[in-house]
Amino acid sequence: MGFYKHRYSCIGLFAVLFTHAYTTFGQTTSTCFLGGIGLSGSVAADVYNRSTSATATYTITSYTTAGTCPAVTWSIRLNGLDTEVATYTFATSAATYNPSYTNLNVSATSAGVADQSVVTFQINQLSSNESGIIVFAVNAVTSSALTPPLEILDCNPVNDPGLITSASSSPCGYQCQVEYSCAPSYSGKNVSAVCLANATLSTTPNCDLSSAKTATQLSDGAIAGIVIGCLIVVAIIIVVLIAICCTEICCCTFKILCLSWGTKEYTAGRS
Repeated sequence: MGFYKHRYSCIGLFAVLFTHAYTTFGQTTSTCFLGGIGLSGSVAADVYNRSTSATATYTITSYTTAGTCPAVTWSIRLNGLDTEVATYTFATSAATYNPSYTNLNVSATSAGVADQSVVTFQINQLSSNESGIIVFAVNAVTSSALTPPLEILDCNPVNDPGLITSASSSPCGYQCQVEYSCAPSYSGKNVSAVCLANATLSTTPNCDLSSAKTATQLSDGAIAGIVIGCLIVVAIIIVVLIAICCTEICCCTFKILCLSWGTKEYTAGRS
């Protein structure tokens, strides 16, 4: 019994040591990263939409064990070319940047667990030249999966009939203000919208276009044509009535003349 007890104790001790070794040293086989890269905002149809002048933010959680996972390097792929643009070193809590890229910011915060940090990579003041950028992170062991490509867009204000639209800038990029008001004879409230970081407007105008279009769907030319047509119809009716009246008048006159002539003939015959 003592042998088995000692054996089981050794097995338990080995399991503890193995678990600790996997946690500490097994990071090399688990790529140091915990999960993939997270993106701020929504991703639609495998494209990372951002508005002009906005910020694209990427995050990844990494172990920070010295000698095993000492740093995270951020790279971009554009037009098939990979470029290292920034490296964050955990020992110094500082980032170094590729001097060719001046609109970047890299930082790290605790993940709430020992030896783990969330590393944030930001591309600021986005422009159309950065459309198509794919981002990935690299450490001493391996690299992360690729992110969806960036697509830099402008917000498109609504310009439907019956709307009066005014934008604070053209093209309308991040935080551009759009004012909507309803045209005369259109019903609805005036609204203000702002261009969001995902290249959509914060609200849409609420002018009642359907009822307004029904009330004003006839053009001035069409209305004039209807009036002229009505006048022509009235004129025709008047002519017809006159013709009918004239016929009746002529008939009456003829009858009177006939009766008068007959009376004279009769009178003359008697005399």
